[in-house]
Amino acid sequence: MDTIDKPNEVARPKTYFEDVIGWVFLILGGYQVLTGAFDLVFSDLSEINGLMADPDVMTFIFVFPMMDFMLENVLLIMNAMLLFNLITVLCSIGLLKHWDWARLGFIVVMGINILQTLLVVFYIHVAYPHADLFVVENMASDEVSLFQNILLAVVIFFDFICVALILLYAWIAYRLGTEKIKARFRPDFIK
Repeated sequence: MDTIDKPNEVARPKTYFEDVIGWVFLILGGYQVLTGAFDLVFSDLSEINGLMADPDVMTFIFVFPMMDFMLENVLLIMNAMLLFNLITVLCSIGLLKHWDWARLGFIVVMGINILQTLLVVFYIHVAYPHADLFVVENMASDEVSLFQNILLAVVIFFDFICVALILLYAWIAYRLGTEKIKARFRPDFIK
């Protein structure tokens, strides 16, 4: 930005960090908004009522109490995720335009992403001890051992992925909160 063209504005140093973050999350968030909208329009939620009557699913729900809430409130969860993805898209657009409210909103979005990832880690570790429910009764002992080893490898892999995502989200939030980047954003709402 050149101050000769716009004398009332202060020149801000050019950076690519918030532009890259804005574009990446705009593309990912836009994709999630589209798929979430299609899910809401085209999904058949009556199948969930059939799941609730299945005794095997009820055993699964007994082990994972959160699953009961999720199955009963699928529409609410889908709408909440769609709203969160819309907010992410709006904050990404604002980040590209260097609006300060979008920077602050994006820091909040990163915090919510960290909480969601921690919830995934918690849920994986709640589910892992009950993996015996998924073992078929007529499996040989070496097959059961192989199944448990593969399941353990999957849990460890997801732990590493979740830790990497948490560190990435925290780093993005930290960088957006630094004074150097904060100085690049306009405090006014929209101009």
